[in-house]
Amino acid sequence: MTPQEITDHKRTWMMANYFESCIHSDYRDQATTWCKEHCFKWRYDIKRFTDVYEDSVRFELKEDYDAFNEWYWQRDVFESQIQEHTIFDPDPTLADNITRFEVIDHTGGGGGRDWVKYLNENEQMFICLQDNNTTLKIFFRDKEPTEVL
Repeated sequence: MTPQEITDHKRTWMMANYFESCIHSDYRDQATTWCKEHCFKWRYDIKRFTDVYEDSVRFELKEDYDAFNEWYWQRDVFESQIQEHTIFDPDPTLADNITRFEVIDHTGGGGGRDWVKYLNENEQMFICLQDNNTTLKIFFRDKEPTEVL
């Protein structure tokens, strides 16, 4: 396909429907490399900074979306940078059982229970320690693919 044909083809499926994965922007290079190695250029699109520290990878086909998510969420992308980002996973099944996440502030000026998130059966979370274990991040994601119409 010529560059113009690729652009035209992408416009067609991106205007109709597509499958979207949200990734941490730190892993943009690894995600781009994966897409280049596993998908035709006209079947994916990567949008930078669609949210805070987040990029969106959009796929025309569900097969590409599923293969990407399998690669991304099996933590291969995280393990490749283990020196920078350490995953805290004391029990691999821990995140599967969590249905509620709470932030409770008992500091002097804290208000106690500050934030509560209830997870439904199609959502899950994972815990990540980054920056030499000085930053704790909690990620929430959908378990099932989400088709954008």
